[in-house]
Parts: sequence; C-alpha cells; structure tokens
Amino acid sequence: MSNSLLVHTQDVRQFDFLRWSWEDGRAVAFITRQQRHFRCPTCHSGNVTSTKVDERTIQGLPLGRRQCHLHVTMHRIKCHDCGAFRMEPLPFISSDHARITRQLERSLVELRAEMSISAVAKYYGVDWKTVKSAEKRCLQRRYRTIPLKDVRTIGIDEIYVGHKKYKTIVRDLEHGQVLHVGDGKGGDALKGFWRRLSSSKATIRAVAMDMSSGYAAWVREKLPDAEIVFDHFHLIQLMNERVDKVRRRTVAALEEDESKALKKSDSSC
Repeated sequence: MSNSLLVHTQDVRQFDFLRWSWEDGRAVAFITRQQRHFRCPTCHSGNVTSTKVDERTIQGLPLGRRQCHLHVTMHRIKCHDCGAFRMEPLPFISSDHARITRQLERSLVELRAEMSISAVAKYYGVDWKTVKSAEKRCLQRRYRTIPLKDVRTIGIDEIYVGHKKYKTIVRDLEHGQVLHVGDGKGGDALKGFWRRLSSSKATIRAVAMDMSSGYAAWVREKLPDAEIVFDHFHLIQLMNERVDKVRRRTVAALEEDESKALKKSDSSC
C-alpha cells in the first residue's frame, strides 16, 4: 500500500505507509504521521517536538475480501509555543476513542439503511455495538441543530421517565422531527425551545397538546396567534368522565327498577 492508496481507499492523509503484515487473514498496514505534519493539538503551532510513545490499531475499509487494519505509530506532542504536552490526534477517526476509520463508519451507516445491525456487524467483522455507536454519532451530527424557520405546526407532550421526573417533547407535526427535549413539564421546560423559536422567526399556526393548563398558558403567552388543538384522546376521556358523573347523579335520583336499567347501559362515547 502506497501513500496514495492510503488516501484513496481509507481517506488517511498526511501519513506514511511503512510495511504490510498478514495476520489471521487480515491485512495490517503499519503507518506513521509524516514529520512535517506534526502540529500542536491545542494551538496548531508547527513548533513542536514529537516522541514515539505507543501503537494503536484502527480498523479500516476491507481490501477485497480481507479486513484491513491500520497499525498507527502514536506520538506525544510537546509544543514550544503554548507549552501543551498531549497525545497526537488521529484525523481519520470520528472520536478519540473510536476503533474504526471515518470511512468504515460511513459505510456501516449507509449499509445500515438496508440491513439489520447484526447483519452489518457480521458483514464487516465488527461488534454490533460498534455499528450502533456509529449510527448514534451519525444521528447526533445530523440532528444536532434542526432549523425551525419553516415549522408551522407543533405538538407538545410530556413523558414520564421515572423517579417523579418528566421530559417535555416538542415535535414538528408535518415532518415528525423532534425539535426540543426539555426537563420537567409546563412552560419552564420550554425556555430553551422558545429562545431558538423566537430567533428563527418561524410562524407557528397550530399547537397540539393534551389539556395541560401549563402548556396552554405558555402558548397563549408566547404564541398568541397560534390555534390550540387539544388531542382527541383527552377530549374523549374528559367527555366520558362527565357523562359518567351525570349518569351516577341520575341513577341516584331514579326508582330502583329504572336505576338498574340505566346502570346496564354503556356510558362510553
């Protein structure tokens, strides 16, 4: 493998290929950073001294039907400008603790749309947790910030997460995206969402919610032009409760025979 192949097959740049090793049917490429590309991880100065301290193995994209692993010579960088003394970062992995390259991670996520987690893991010879972690990182990057400018209808609801704690969820009802997750319930849980919404200049036309007075008060204060739509489940539940109260009062006022007949009737709407 030449330096050019490192770039074009694994997207590994600024490293030199040293040698091959073939271990248990795997291709292991030994690589090290090119001396002229050492930079301080803190201030990015080139006035540094590098010291070899360790070796690290990162799984890359397969070469044909063989797994390919990159055996990287790791260095500790001492900066003579800012005084930092840190381990060199690897630009071809997505996080400091990742054991696969960005290119392999991208392939896992792309194939994940067509295959189960276990099938993808088996195909590339990685642990299923590796596939799951790659998918999570992709979703976190993709949905870290969701633009609110074109949002028109939203739904607000709370979920119970245990230990007397709640989470408030705001969703875009047209596209199904989660726009906000706040701690607690009521207006206080929507403060962060309101900061983003007010700066986005979005025009909210309707807000769907349960019959919580806290959410309704927040919408009337912050979004006075939006229609409040109470969900049908809570409306029917409330109507059934009211009808049942009326039925009980009526039963109490009737004669015994008439009361028995009314009790047998279905009070649900």
